[in-house]
Amino acid sequence: MPNLRQQMMRLMSGEIKGDQDMILLLSKKNAEERLAAFIYNLSRRFAQRGFSPREFRLTMTRGDIGNYLGLTVETISRLLGRFQKSGMLAVKGKYITIENNDALAQLAGHTRNVA
Repeated sequence: MPNLRQQMMRLMSGEIKGDQDMILLLSKKNAEERLAAFIYNLSRRFAQRGFSPREFRLTMTRGDIGNYLGLTVETISRLLGRFQKSGMLAVKGKYITIENNDALAQLAGHTRNVA
């Protein structure tokens, strides 16, 4: 049991650290960069858990994402459309496919390629 507790604490502290980093990053970015960082970080989290970093389902509504990022639903929808038009993402309802991870990473302020 002590090993399980230790592992759970490590996982939880990693999640908290990730959230703190995200809050710090988002406070310094414009709307486009915030959404790109959000999607990029989701992609990295999926990859860490052994899922596809390129194709995934958004479990949050656009309203929830907007609240998390400090943006309106309209801004989230407009930016997703812009990202899709630019060829960075394909968006189908709640499903996201990252088409150009390098462009997404650059807009998000990262340089490492995950997909």
